[in-house]
Amino acid sequence: MSNRKLPFGYHLENGEINRQEQEAKLVERIFQWYCDGESLKTVTERLSHQMVPFAEGRCWNKNIVARILADERYLGTCGYPAIIESETFLKAADTRNLKAKAAVRTDNQRLLERLCHGTVSTDL
Repeated sequence: MSNRKLPFGYHLENGEINRQEQEAKLVERIFQWYCDGESLKTVTERLSHQMVPFAEGRCWNKNIVARILADERYLGTCGYPAIIESETFLKAADTRNLKAKAAVRTDNQRLLERLCHGTVSTDL
C-alpha cells in the first residue's frame, strides 16, 4: 500500500497534520498573486524562481498551481489547519470561473480550427 502525500503546505508531526510554515506562506502568495490577476503561467514562472520546490524531483507547473487554488483543505477542512481565508478562496474561484468563460471559443474560431486542422489562439 502506498503512502499518500499531504497537500503542499502541510506536514505530519506526531500523527497530526500541521502547517509547514515555509510552504504555507508560499500557498498564501499563490492565492494572492492569482487573485491580483496573474495567470497560472505567470504564477508558475514566479514559483520556479522561489527557493521552495514543490516536491523532490518535481518542477512547478500550471496544473499543480490550479490544484492548489481548487483545494478546499487550505480553508481548514477535513482536519487540516487553515492556510487561507474563505474570502480569498472564493475570490480565486471566481477568478478561475471568469477566466474559463473568457476562454470559450467563438463559432468563427471553431470553424477556423476545423479548416486549419488545429487550434487557434484566443489572443487574436
